[in-house]
Amino acid sequence: MQTVKRSYLFIILAIIFVVAGCGGSNSSSPTPTNPPPAPPSSQIPNTVAITPITALTPKPLPPAGALPTQAILRHVHRNTVKGVLSPNGNYIDSNNAKVEKRGLLGLYFEVDRQADNRYVIDLDDNGLAYFRVTNTKPNGSVRVHNFYGVIPGFYMSFDTTDVEFIVPENPLTACRKNNIRLIDIPNISANSRILINGHLVNNAIIENNKAYLENVELCPLDDQNHYLAMVVVENSASDIQYGFNFYQTLEENSFLEVKVDQSAELVAWTSDFELGNVYDLYAIQYGWQKYLHLYASAEAGNFSGTYPKFSALNLSSYRFMSDTTDLSSGIDINTRELSSDSQQVNFAINNIKLDDLSLTPLDLSWKNIGANRPKVIAGLIFNTSLTQTYAFMSMDEGVLNGEKFTFPLDDLPLLLDSTLVATTGAAGINDENQYISQAALYSGFLFWPNEQAINNDNSDVFITANATALLKVILDSKIIP
Repeated sequence: MQTVKRSYLFIILAIIFVVAGCGGSNSSSPTPTNPPPAPPSSQIPNTVAITPITALTPKPLPPAGALPTQAILRHVHRNTVKGVLSPNGNYIDSNNAKVEKRGLLGLYFEVDRQADNRYVIDLDDNGLAYFRVTNTKPNGSVRVHNFYGVIPGFYMSFDTTDVEFIVPENPLTACRKNNIRLIDIPNISANSRILINGHLVNNAIIENNKAYLENVELCPLDDQNHYLAMVVVENSASDIQYGFNFYQTLEENSFLEVKVDQSAELVAWTSDFELGNVYDLYAIQYGWQKYLHLYASAEAGNFSGTYPKFSALNLSSYRFMSDTTDLSSGIDINTRELSSDSQQVNFAINNIKLDDLSLTPLDLSWKNIGANRPKVIAGLIFNTSLTQTYAFMSMDEGVLNGEKFTFPLDDLPLLLDSTLVATTGAAGINDENQYISQAALYSGFLFWPNEQAINNDNSDVFITANATALLKVILDSKIIP
């Protein structure tokens, strides 16, 4: 019996040995391998995009109105001025102002307000109007806007006292955040500049010839809730691609897709005086917002360069704007409206420089040190509390040639505490008088040459101040019509 048990034990041990040996042998059987890794999934969503609408048909220009032969003023509460500005806007006119016309011996005489809330000021023999607006706020503070020799046209000054006002819903403020997928981009890399409606995008996801942008804000281009998604991909100054779509009534977080399948034409420009190192390009099309941002350049040459022409948009014209800022001296701003058919542009720049501002309780003086003299001078004056107390604008030859603005005698008490001043000199091209509009913007006024003023703006502006901090304050507070 013991012999049989030993035999069974021997057989079991032999089987274990054979099995163990097989497991440890160099068998020719294939060794199992891990499957190849799956390709990484795309970070660009494949979400179905909203269908764009067809391109918008440009609206015809309205008939030209008769040019005014007088200076026509409205004085309105500033907080009621919203959206696109016009002399006929639905604003609330202020009762806090006294409007006076300059008469003999420099004395001022009150002007009555018309039934339509406008003040009408006749011209002097030199073809200019002289009047001032004294605004007394409910808290007793006083500010004067002195229009000392201005051409016929429509003017607006502001009462900064807020009033209760139900602002009509303005379609132009119905901005929406969108996610945008870009496709069919011929060349794109991490070094490409991507702009959406003129704004540089830095957080794009790029894969091959595609890109993905999140939370891009688009605002309506007209009062019909039409939107434009304008995409520019710039690999170099000579390699600019673009694409665009029009939409209507976008919702928040809409998903859009734009083909970047157009190549921009390049228009060469030169300048006889130095322009800024960067520039902005805007679309001009009647019926759209006055200026619709398309493109912002990278660093470029000061006296020559190129700008892209987006022919597929079928624009009526472009607005080119450049500025050179030196807070120790001033800010140069150059604006031109350019034909959509332009092949080459030479900018004839009015090189304006103002220096040596001197403010006393009696007058403000300056020196013209640029190659050109301004055609209009404007100024803002502040007291020691940085509250604006006085503003003026003048085309009077005596003021321009004498490089001095003398305050009316009865305004002097208002200027005793004045210490800070900023002055704007402006001039335009083609005798369009658009320089008045630009000078006015930086001095708390608005100006229109006529009631149907369309988008034309060709001017050169130089702003300086006797305090560096004022330059930024003025730029930030400018109202853009």
